[in-house]
Amino acid sequence: MHVPSPLQLLLISLLLSASALPAQRSLTVAALKDNTLYNQPDGLLSNGTGQQFFVGRSGFNNPAQTRRGVIDFDLAGVPAGSQVLSVELRLQMTKTSAAAFPISLHRILQDWGEGDSQASGNEGGGAPSEPGDATWLHSFFPNAFWTTPGGDFVSAASASTVVAGLGAYTWGSSPELVADVQSWVDDPSSAHGWLLLGVESEAFTAKRFASRQNFDASIRPELVVSYLPAASTRLVGMGCLSSSMLPSSLQASGLPVIGAADFRLEIAGGARDGIAFIFFSFFEAQSPLRLNADCFFYLDLLDAAALVSSGASPLGPLPLSSSGFGSRSLPIPDDASIAGSNVFVQALILDPAVVAGFSSTNALEIVVGH
Repeated sequence: MHVPSPLQLLLISLLLSASALPAQRSLTVAALKDNTLYNQPDGLLSNGTGQQFFVGRSGFNNPAQTRRGVIDFDLAGVPAGSQVLSVELRLQMTKTSAAAFPISLHRILQDWGEGDSQASGNEGGGAPSEPGDATWLHSFFPNAFWTTPGGDFVSAASASTVVAGLGAYTWGSSPELVADVQSWVDDPSSAHGWLLLGVESEAFTAKRFASRQNFDASIRPELVVSYLPAASTRLVGMGCLSSSMLPSSLQASGLPVIGAADFRLEIAGGARDGIAFIFFSFFEAQSPLRLNADCFFYLDLLDAAALVSSGASPLGPLPLSSSGFGSRSLPIPDDASIAGSNVFVQALILDPAVVAGFSSTNALEIVVGH
């Protein structure tokens, strides 16, 4: 069994840690839905499609003037199995009293809706609730209800920030905020967003924020999630026919997690008794390079050539069997800094049955998992 030399392992480690996609990845997500819960016992006010949502008490010391914001985000862009590292919620204040008040985020415990209600003017008074709206009484107007009027949420805050004058505000990453998003990535059915809770015991504490429907797209809510993706491999392109009359294919055996000693690259359908060379690149080619007939090179040519010059590439020669099969061990370095890094690999195969002949496999993207 061939194992890469210590020098090659060092170069591969450097290759992975210097990958085109940084180990820590960041995704900015627009709000999926938002709404305002107006403290009205019959649940007849909402603002599902308004340009604003409200938090706090908007008038004198009257509970009926209390408003709570609810907001949710679609995290489908964070790959399943990822490790969430940090989370930031960014909102834009559009109308407020001059005083500074804390606003906290609380994880919501059941699903809720955003209907077609749309308040007029400054939107503080709300609009008649429409089917599917969240209200003070309803999770979905008119027939689904919160267990507790005012919304079902975790009493402990996941994050809090003091909000004063107009402008942009960020609820910075906290262990609780990260835990919320991690739980939603792990179990999307539990993802119901946050309720924004302001000061409700004093008059004139209300704060108005731009909603996801705001006419100015630059001030709409955003959630920024930084994460490490899970280990994965992805096929790129197709291999071409070899003298075995099968497409040459490159596959992975095992998962490319940090420290994995059993991760392997396997070639099937290659040239009978051929010789394979496995090349690396940081990047996938913008346009595959045609080598001959239906054989293509899917790695970025200049980058792959630079790695050949550095000595990190290729791995080989790898003798193939009479059936065109070959396997090469590629241990993943036990180096936490390469978690989330990616690299592209592809094999070129010399075919002894054809004068100056060769075939190519598909390429493979390897993402190192935590």
